[in-house]
Amino acid sequence: MSINLQFDEERRAEIEQAWTEWWAGELRRPIVTITSPARVAFTPHQFTREFIQETPIDEALDYYQSQLENTLHYADALPTFHNPLYFGMSGSRMKPMPELHTVWNEAEEPIPFEEIHFTYDPDHVRSRAMQLRAGAVERWDDKVTIAHTGLGVGLQSLSSLRTTYQLLSDLYESPDEVLRLSKESTDVSMRQYEDSWDIIKKAHRGSTNWAPLWAPGRGHMYECDFSCMISPKMYERFVM
Repeated sequence: MSINLQFDEERRAEIEQAWTEWWAGELRRPIVTITSPARVAFTPHQFTREFIQETPIDEALDYYQSQLENTLHYADALPTFHNPLYFGMSGSRMKPMPELHTVWNEAEEPIPFEEIHFTYDPDHVRSRAMQLRAGAVERWDDKVTIAHTGLGVGLQSLSSLRTTYQLLSDLYESPDEVLRLSKESTDVSMRQYEDSWDIIKKAHRGSTNWAPLWAPGRGHMYECDFSCMISPKMYERFVM
């Protein structure tokens, strides 16, 4: 299916080259990404459970296509599709927060360490997030970069299960448990990444994620929210 993007296709090679030079430390200017809706069309229903989980794939992609076609791209911005789903953790007893217009979630009470186990579920390749990604590649081909879903790697997943405040205490009180479960989570996330990349690479348009960071090949934002609350020394120990 064709897509009518408000993007100068003749500039794509120039923009991708700028990103490539930036990653190599050779670009002598900052990267600047600016996008803006051509007309105001915010529709919060896209964050509801009904839309995210129950809308037929083609119908959801129709909606996302209308959003893409309504987006103006400036400077180093590239057309990108990012759906709000991220790989779930079944049986995790986490509470969604739809009132914040987000798919972010957190356990109502910290889940005990002994009850937390991260295992890879091969059925996730048939999950809704993967179906949306595969459908987007088939529909838009190389016109749109398809973003990786947030993986919730390491401390990111653990903070949802232990809760953010409790995990900050765990770093001091139970560091060995944090290290063990963070490794479990990371190992699973890396397998999920490979499954995601197997789909995304078919578009031959590099990779990106929820943040406007484009890479010519494989790439992902490894840790973000939780890491801003810990020191560089802790980051090196518990993340790197």
